[in-house]
Amino acid sequence: MKRIFEILVVLLIFFPVLVYSQEKEAEVKKESEARLIAIASTGDSLNSSIDRTFGRAEKFIIYNLNVDTFTVIDNEYAHSPSSAGTQVAWEMIERKVEAVITQGCGQKSFNILNSSNIKVFRNVKGTVKDAIENFKSGKLKEAK
Repeated sequence: MKRIFEILVVLLIFFPVLVYSQEKEAEVKKESEARLIAIASTGDSLNSSIDRTFGRAEKFIIYNLNVDTFTVIDNEYAHSPSSAGTQVAWEMIERKVEAVITQGCGQKSFNILNSSNIKVFRNVKGTVKDAIENFKSGKLKEAK
């Protein structure tokens, strides 16, 4: 009987610790699984226009849908002599974005993104901010 009591005491002490640590682990995992979208942009603010090209866009706004924050990256391939779009597509894959929003996207870039399960939204005009809101509300039409 004494042994059963000792086991119960141990369980009562360690069970809450185990549950708490699993909850914390789940929170950390959720934070690390950011939902990112990339928007081809003419500038570095949400009020910038969506760039008319994908591969030659001057900048990309990488928007985190989980926490409503963004990072601006310069497109190092914007002035490449060739294959700018495919190089940018590979960078988007490395950055683990789930979607790309742009006015135009070439077929090779589209195929690379599509084969990596990245959604592509073409023919999107307006500001980056409008594109984000339209993405969130499901108003953008995915390219097929």
